[in-house]
Amino acid sequence: MNPNGSLADSRSRKQMLALCAFICLALLTGCSRAPSFNILGSYFPGWIICAFVAGLLTLLAHWYIGSKRLMRELWPPQIIYTLLFITLTGLLWLMLFNS
Repeated sequence: MNPNGSLADSRSRKQMLALCAFICLALLTGCSRAPSFNILGSYFPGWIICAFVAGLLTLLAHWYIGSKRLMRELWPPQIIYTLLFITLTGLLWLMLFNS
């Protein structure tokens, strides 16, 4: 029991302090530079560049799969290519920007 008040008051103060500390730390997480690139005078975020490169790599994979006649092994192709695109985009982002 707290000499100046009840046990509930002490707990609520600790919870309020913890909440304030969490809010302060959460607001500080966005204080880094955004990965953007100047392309012909316009700034593009890094994830758009990763998505563009992943799209090209997915087209290259489609060409390779078609040349090896593996399309019947991959079913349904719409889901396979969408997941390949998303996976490549995420991997490129992790390799290039989260070092």
